[in-house]
Amino acid sequence: MRSRMLALSATALAGSAMVNAPHALAAGSIEYAYSAPELSEEGDHVTWQWTVTNTGDQSAHNVVMTHKITPSLPVTSLPQQCTPSGETIRCGYGTLAPGERVEGSLGADLPENTSGPARISGRVTWESAAS
Repeated sequence: MRSRMLALSATALAGSAMVNAPHALAAGSIEYAYSAPELSEEGDHVTWQWTVTNTGDQSAHNVVMTHKITPSLPVTSLPQQCTPSGETIRCGYGTLAPGERVEGSLGADLPENTSGPARISGRVTWESAAS
């Protein structure tokens, strides 16, 4: 196992945001959560998992979750609906029906010189039908 000083975390820093219906949270509400990060036995790879759930009573459209890893790490695996874009990773889920839940995971290498905290933070945006 490689020796390194490393703290891993998953943070939902930005909370959730809704586009086009700022006062209609009951009509369409999206929640997301990260699970605890998983470190490989060798200590050279980390995996974060998340869920995105429509907790509202109407469909949410153009659902997008954006992730940011700090410090920037080499990403080695992403779900098909996710693409890296600069320092962020964008995952597009299209429309989520009421109660629908999607899951994803992201893997990243931890270079030997990695020290200090490695964090993932997220933000979700979506559109809700205007009432």
